[in-house]
Amino acid sequence: MANQNAQLQALVQTQVANANKVNTVTDKFPNFAVTLRHLCNANTDADLPTLWNQLANAPRAERTAVVEYALMTRADEVAMAGPVVTPELVDTLVGFRFTSQDLDDLTSGLSIFKIISAHDPQATAARNRSTVYATLQAGNVAPTLDDTKQLMESAPKMPSGLVALLQMLRAYSILLDVVFGGQHPLALAYQRFVRRWDQSSQNEINAHFDAHAIAPFCPLVVRRVQLLTQVWINEAATSLVLPVGPQDLPRYGDIIRDVTLRNWPSFQTIPRRYLQTPTPSRGTSGQLPPANDGGTGGASRGGGSGSNPTAERVTNTGPNPALTNRYSTHQGRLGDLIRQHAEHLPKADNDQDQICLSYCLTGGCNSNCRRRATHRPLTTTEEARVEGFLAAAGL
Repeated sequence: MANQNAQLQALVQTQVANANKVNTVTDKFPNFAVTLRHLCNANTDADLPTLWNQLANAPRAERTAVVEYALMTRADEVAMAGPVVTPELVDTLVGFRFTSQDLDDLTSGLSIFKIISAHDPQATAARNRSTVYATLQAGNVAPTLDDTKQLMESAPKMPSGLVALLQMLRAYSILLDVVFGGQHPLALAYQRFVRRWDQSSQNEINAHFDAHAIAPFCPLVVRRVQLLTQVWINEAATSLVLPVGPQDLPRYGDIIRDVTLRNWPSFQTIPRRYLQTPTPSRGTSGQLPPANDGGTGGASRGGGSGSNPTAERVTNTGPNPALTNRYSTHQGRLGDLIRQHAEHLPKADNDQDQICLSYCLTGGCNSNCRRRATHRPLTTTEEARVEGFLAAAGL
């Protein structure tokens, strides 16, 4: 009996010790602790940003709250709205899914396209998903893969205007600060970019584009940020020495330079897989404006969107800014312009399909358009033909 009591006492003491134990990041996340310290430029676990030591000691059910508190604390420190905590963001952080094997996958890695700012119309729905996600993690029965997948959103978040773009850029700055540390060279470089963007670049874009052309341009700015940041993270994760010299860090300043110089072709288009997606419901992030042609269907939509009520809106997230800006000087309806200059309507490279002018000039069209074959990025020759049409129309 005495031996049994001694065993029970030892077991209880072990349980109490485990309950009071402070885990290190290496204890909790042994598979990526070394890489995390390398990326954060930290010598020890204690030198890592606060978030990581808090996650190492948080029960699974509290991880969402830990991430949310860290982001809110940093947002208060710098007086900016941070990102909303979503299941996909928590999954990225806790799973250390920072690198990306496919740069054209806009939501892989630590992507800015995952960001929903606190002011976004989708913020409430995102918070609700996070609440359900945290509840599932707290359950006595582990959630199934299907349960988790239903709470994850895979669609990239697209800003629909300059205000939404600035909020997204700022929120991503908060995330980088929390993940890598506010004084990390990457975070500092991005902070400088956001400050400069806020001060000057928005005015330049406003001066160059009209309202309906701004919406499809904003995701191209986010794309530049995503590529610059993700390339650096990918390279830094496998480097022997962290690339933090001025020549090694992402050249975010080039984005502002290209806006100032109006070097619009330098803004890479959104990958083709995202170009033909239905527009989200009105008021949600990612919305692009409807065609500004005042048409009622048929040929008046620059390609015949038709009047089928089941047609879905198709957005052009990779427009040619030079063309959209040139068309923006037109005060009337696109349909009227087409009818008045029908003999100059541009054709595709196959010399058969007419190019859908609604899609390439106004930011979108409908999925049942008779010219939907050209709902895609235009070739250089096709863009020149559209320019010829605009010139013939006096634009």
